Amino acid sequence: MTFEDLVRLINMIDALTDREFETLYNIIHIRAMRRAQARYPKPQDQKEGDADEMQNSDL
Repeated sequence: MTFEDLVRLINMIDALTDREFETLYNIIHIRAMRRAQARYPKPQDQKEGDADEMQNSDL
């Protein structure tokens, strides 16, 4: 991306109405959250019995 491209992008963002900016922000936020969840998935929930067995195995 050249400096001129960056200037054009900033000018386009400045020209957005508040509603358009909020919509664009929400779209970017949702995509970022989906990428983060795909990259760093939550650990699977353990069953209660599995957690007890893991604690006892450390003893």
